[in-house]
Amino acid sequence: MKRGRSIATTLVVGCLLLPGAAAAQPSLGYNEDLHALHNEGRLGSVLDDIGAQGAETVRLNVYACRTAAPGGWDQYDAVIEAVQDRGLRAVVMIGGVPGAACPDNWAPPHTGAEWDAWYEFVAETVRRTWPVADAYEVWNEPNLPAFWDADLDPAAYSLVLTYAEYAIEEVEDQLCADSGECDLDLRTAFTGLGRPDLECEERGPTAAVCPRDYMRDALALVSPAYVDAIGIHLYPERSYDAGNAAARDQTLAQYAELDAEIERHGFGEASRLVTELGFRTRTDPDRCGGVSEDDQAERLTGTWLDLGDRPRLETVQIHRFADSRQEVCGAGPYKAYGVMGPDFGADGFEPKRSYCAIAAFLQHEPPKC
Repeated sequence: MKRGRSIATTLVVGCLLLPGAAAAQPSLGYNEDLHALHNEGRLGSVLDDIGAQGAETVRLNVYACRTAAPGGWDQYDAVIEAVQDRGLRAVVMIGGVPGAACPDNWAPPHTGAEWDAWYEFVAETVRRTWPVADAYEVWNEPNLPAFWDADLDPAAYSLVLTYAEYAIEEVEDQLCADSGECDLDLRTAFTGLGRPDLECEERGPTAAVCPRDYMRDALALVSPAYVDAIGIHLYPERSYDAGNAAARDQTLAQYAELDAEIERHGFGEASRLVTELGFRTRTDPDRCGGVSEDDQAERLTGTWLDLGDRPRLETVQIHRFADSRQEVCGAGPYKAYGVMGPDFGADGFEPKRSYCAIAAFLQHEPPKC
């Protein structure tokens, strides 16, 4: 952990290096709502499938509103134990300020009491999750109104991130003093940003801020000396009619645009983490809203391989692993992102073609394939 920083002047962005960072191909992971799966009684089955497929990491989303509910932290403790038991590692997303009910929990801190609550929430998250955490990603997509219930402001986000960094540092010092765990290097990560379109909307309280512009403004407040990693989200499926090659080209263009912004601001040594990569599927090929399972399989495996030669890219996490019942059983065309579903078996979710295609690329033979 780097020392000598001033909370008033320094914004810190970073993360732990993920296992296998030196390998040519980034590790594969999944962004999944593990907390919800635990409450459905399906977490163990899903984590077993993730491991059998050959994936190494998961994204663990810790929401303040959930931890404040009865039994909230106990539920997260069970999730953490399940992840650890299977030898998986986690990118831990920390989001929301204690006090608001789900899902209306994305307002950033304003009052002194709210800043104190945010600080303690981050600290408690680290105390409970550090055995499995490879990175602490602060907030989710703060450039979108859906996840930032205020004017979309990179400067305000930078302060949220700064408070989180110092909370993480405090817990690291406590772990060293209390248990002798002094070889840790728990650091914060700049969040992945939503809607990575090549054409961007204007800034405003009701309109998304282009990830490129948001990243540029936020990085202007950051010292490159303290940056270890930056998150990136990729959703090329927005061009539904494009062929697989065109969709993969769009993904690489999105990545290259944000990567160039990182380089342009002097953060070339920072690791890159793709914490969301998604292609929605549909069941009815005559209705808009997604791609076929065959297309999803080709796009996910192909895009992951295409990204393999990008310098300093350490992990690619697919959004998402399992489709929720609401997405599967809701009205309208089926448009869920998961590689497991839509048929529910006694032991959990059943694989789409993409699940087995990815396993084959990873040279794994999970029982369900």
